[in-house]
Amino acid sequence: MSPTVRTSASSAVRDLVGALRQIGATVVESPAGLEVGVGAGESVLVRPVTRSVLSAGRAADVVRAEANEGSGLPVVIAARIPAPAREVLSDAGFGWFDQRGHVRMAAPGLLIDADVNVVPAVAPRAAFPSGRTGVGAAVALLVAASLPDSDDWPSVAPTVTEIARLAEVAVSGASTALKTFRALGYLRGDGSPVVPDLFWATIEHWAPNWVGLAQPIDADAKLIVKLEANLDDLDLSGWCVAGDAAAAAWAAPIIGGDIGARQWYVPSNDVLDTLRWTLGEANAGERAAAFVAVAPTPVICHRRVDRGIGAPVEPLVAAALDLALDQARGPETLEQWEPDSGHRVW
Repeated sequence: MSPTVRTSASSAVRDLVGALRQIGATVVESPAGLEVGVGAGESVLVRPVTRSVLSAGRAADVVRAEANEGSGLPVVIAARIPAPAREVLSDAGFGWFDQRGHVRMAAPGLLIDADVNVVPAVAPRAAFPSGRTGVGAAVALLVAASLPDSDDWPSVAPTVTEIARLAEVAVSGASTALKTFRALGYLRGDGSPVVPDLFWATIEHWAPNWVGLAQPIDADAKLIVKLEANLDDLDLSGWCVAGDAAAAAWAAPIIGGDIGARQWYVPSNDVLDTLRWTLGEANAGERAAAFVAVAPTPVICHRRVDRGIGAPVEPLVAAALDLALDQARGPETLEQWEPDSGHRVW
């Protein structure tokens, strides 16, 4: 998955103008929008609508919001427009420009459906905060935004101190991360995250390193106690089920049938190494009895949830992030997934 380059609304429009001129279209900018023409045909008024990343559900929201907002052909510009979102926009008569390199516009006298080479008009103003600080702050915000009562943001909003505690980073680092998110446009005025923008920015930095084990991770009760898995006390940091099993526990429409061996997140490399030495690693070509990885951020191990599967489960957002890494099934599953408890932030 390539990194998303965020641009301002004006630079996104400039990207569209450059893409259209690249394929030979005439473009005249005006206060009402863009006058776009091809060949000898009459020009069509285009009304650019800028967004970040669109899912099919978000595309439908854009259609409802923009259908009667003004004259001209609405053309949605976004850093990433997946195929389901493209279909929603096209079916509604909207044009779209996926800044990864494709533009489509269809109106009487105008038909453009072409791949383009795009060079962003401006460089990003700032980079996503690096390391565990950035991912931790982002996940802490997304976890709060996904809670059932997050419509009342002040009641669930984590403080800077709480974010630092959950992510196990310095308060100063958490504060800097939040300032960077605000500069990037990932936070609203009240401090709540802009979704799905922050989610998709976070996925670029979500990289669990899974290790296959020869024996099930919960096979030795004494080892579980020794390593402080805390499977019966969610108030403490501990292990949690991750990946497909966690997504299924959150009622995701898992595509592909067999979930396979359970995946587990643990809080530290020390725990991971002890499990490798004690339970052994699965040999190449063998079916692993379990998979284990250090959680991409300690927030996951602090915010475990009981979903009735006999072990704590990673939070909803983490399950969605895990799914998003699966290029084959992830996009379709996320498009179809409407959580039965909590808010969708992807």
